[in-house]
Amino acid sequence: MLPYQQTKDFFSAYDSMYDSVPMSVITVRVKKDVKERLRRYNVNVSEVVRELLDEHLLELEQRDLAERLDSVRERLAGKMDPGQLAEMIRKDREMH
Repeated sequence: MLPYQQTKDFFSAYDSMYDSVPMSVITVRVKKDVKERLRRYNVNVSEVVRELLDEHLLELEQRDLAERLDSVRERLAGKMDPGQLAEMIRKDREMH
């Protein structure tokens, strides 16, 4: 197989992998030595960055949820049975 065909096959497979998911492009500048070291270890930078951003976003969302729950707890303190509140939170989580 010619190198051109291998490259074409690679990008065809790559494109089909992400066809069903809307994607955006983010550009990042890194030091030249970092890029070269990543290349030396054959790091798929796009995949690593996607995974790290997903993890970071999940942490931010969990922190936000915890803060909102604390706010609800403060407002409802003494006004609602804790068991009833827990049941409402459980139902809300199941919906999302």
